[in-house]
Amino acid sequence: MSLDGLLQDFNTFGLLFESMCVRDLRVYTHAIDGEIFHNHDKNGLEADAVVHLKDGRWGAIEVKMEAVVIITRQTCNIMIEVLISIEVFS
Repeated sequence: MSLDGLLQDFNTFGLLFESMCVRDLRVYTHAIDGEIFHNHDKNGLEADAVVHLKDGRWGAIEVKMEAVVIITRQTCNIMIEVLISIEVFS
């Protein structure tokens, strides 16, 4: 598929975008010794990513292209807070 074709195929582009977001979350979460899961329950509810930290905290993340700036900013703020608290940046 060409770049132009990908930009015309919103469904495929959305799947690739979601995969890249989860990949990046996996990198950040791994740096703080956490894990990433996907959740889909028997009622059909799902989360694109569930971040689980060793101290028991967790957060469900739904990736939406329409809200990418908000999701990215909130996710980065949480991850930076945790990274600073475990002195990864010091």
